Amino acid sequence: MRKAEPGALLRELDDVRMTNDVTTDDGDTIAAGADGTVVAVWNAGEAYDVKFPEPMGALATVKA
Repeated sequence: MRKAEPGALLRELDDVRMTNDVTTDDGDTIAAGADGTVVAVWNAGEAYDVKFPEPMGALATVKA
């Protein structure tokens, strides 16, 4: 079951592809073009927590 967040363009468990480089919470850089999965939606879609398969367990908060 996926939780809908009113007003958000993306929902939890949506697959996404980064259009820009992003920095993970651990300081690693995820290159543009990397695929990830939305694991949390913040403030009706103002930001998203995205999990990446590489490096293992990488998590980044990405603004819309």
